Amino acid sequence: MGRPVKFKDAIYQAASRLFGEQGLDGTSIRQIAESAGVSEAALYRHWAGKLDLAWAVFRSGLANLYANLEERVRPDLAPYDAVRSAVECFYQLFDENYQLFSFVLLHQHDLWSRMDQVEESPVRYWFDLMARFVDKLPPEDAGNLDVLAAVTLGIVLQPAVAAVYGRPSPPMVPRSALVARAVCRVLHIDVPAQTVAVAPVPAATRVPA
Repeated sequence: MGRPVKFKDAIYQAASRLFGEQGLDGTSIRQIAESAGVSEAALYRHWAGKLDLAWAVFRSGLANLYANLEERVRPDLAPYDAVRSAVECFYQLFDENYQLFSFVLLHQHDLWSRMDQVEESPVRYWFDLMARFVDKLPPEDAGNLDVLAAVTLGIVLQPAVAAVYGRPSPPMVPRSALVARAVCRVLHIDVPAQTVAVAPVPAATRVPA
């Protein structure tokens, strides 16, 4: 029973790394098979082709992040704490596997057209989380909640884009409080005074390949 799980893990790790580094169009089944140490025939026994495998990796990455959000962003959390916990979930994925983070959340590819088939979407979760705070917004902004949700998601994701190139330097989880405060300012959410000081993160050149 253990062997199929290890096989699948090896494929997912190889595929997410290559998709994250080279993009969907720039990655071939042969490259994935070679990276995972399996034959192309073995891949085709489990997936119909590259898009089928990419969709499986994409959905798995989304589902795992969504589950982490569901577990950690509890309904009883105060607004700032909820935002910070959500940011930490996103950045935890980045720190653990930045290639998968890039493939699932940063790259533009055809898989996004299938998002209506994904119930466990971290992007939808973020929009729903922002909707909790609509009462914090001034009247002129409350009618544009989707725009503000997109803006605040960009505040979360853009530092990760830059971190791939080393500025800011990873890891990203220690940056969560800083980014959460920026999100809260957009949403007019009060930030507890004790969250203001954040220890600097040691410099690094870039995310290791």
